[in-house]
Amino acid sequence: MLYPKGGIAFFDSGIGGLTTLSACVEYAKKKNLTPINYFYYGDNFRAPYGNLPEKQIFSYVEEIFSRFQALDVSAVILACNTVTAVCVEKLREEYSFPIIGIEPAILPAMRDGGEVFVLATCATCNSQKFQKLCRRAQALYPSAKLQVFPCEGLAGEIEKNFGNKNVDYSKFLPRGNPSIVVLGCTHYIYIRKEIEAFFGCPAIDGNRAVAKRLFDVLSSSEQWSSVVKNTLIENDQKLPKNFQNFSKIEEKHFSGKEDQRQTSFSNLKERLSKVENREGKPLFLEIFSSTTLSQPLITPKNTLSQPPNYLTQPSRIFFLGDAKMVNKTKYEQMFAK
Repeated sequence: MLYPKGGIAFFDSGIGGLTTLSACVEYAKKKNLTPINYFYYGDNFRAPYGNLPEKQIFSYVEEIFSRFQALDVSAVILACNTVTAVCVEKLREEYSFPIIGIEPAILPAMRDGGEVFVLATCATCNSQKFQKLCRRAQALYPSAKLQVFPCEGLAGEIEKNFGNKNVDYSKFLPRGNPSIVVLGCTHYIYIRKEIEAFFGCPAIDGNRAVAKRLFDVLSSSEQWSSVVKNTLIENDQKLPKNFQNFSKIEEKHFSGKEDQRQTSFSNLKERLSKVENREGKPLFLEIFSSTTLSQPLITPKNTLSQPPNYLTQPSRIFFLGDAKMVNKTKYEQMFAK
């Protein structure tokens, strides 16, 4: 798989960051900041991160950031409150590209006073960065009453039950009568309506602030020109030798006939589904990315020497990692117009 170099990368432990990706895509459209290449990596198979030790979280994040670095991205969004709280400062010391983290929207929630509930993961609540933010907010707005609740297990439950409208999440929520609720995990945004109904008040998140911050940072730096590049990079997940040279397979056996190409694709998918990657997962998850499973994988011979010109195309989203098809499907269900 070939990916264009440059662009903006998003990382989350799972599906929560899709809400942040959508907010940034919409913000860029409104500001006519196109075309832009977006990359999304959701670590769904190891989610949730909220109850993991900090050392383990950082090791997972380092692994994914090495892929972002290989893609020569212009900026990375940590679309995960837990990862931002635990890792953002260390990551900024290690990598030269801008890294924008997402934080619970505590400051705007406390401006009007009243009782403010913050719902977050255990790792976020225990982090020094988050506790510092809470102390700052309380000092700035002493008339507001801030209460923080670690909602253990809630993010994982949302990830597991995505799309199921019959799940009762109330057992994960604290009791009380707040004036406003801060959603301190991007997963919680998927059940915003349920949370607002449960507490009888508005619930806010930090996605729009992240989108604004991202494009402010890029526009004020020298990196905006590199957000879209027309060079390509090989996928860092190498295929077995038997499946590498698809153009020769097509030239020798199918002569460009569409019905034969489609049959070949189905056979190839079945063969790949029996091959496991280094982590023991089906290899076909590594290969099918931006294309749908109904499209031929083999590239027509006459286009092999002419890679797509990403500078003349609309913004594109590339999904990375073992769960890329899962995240692509969910993004299209929830946000694609």
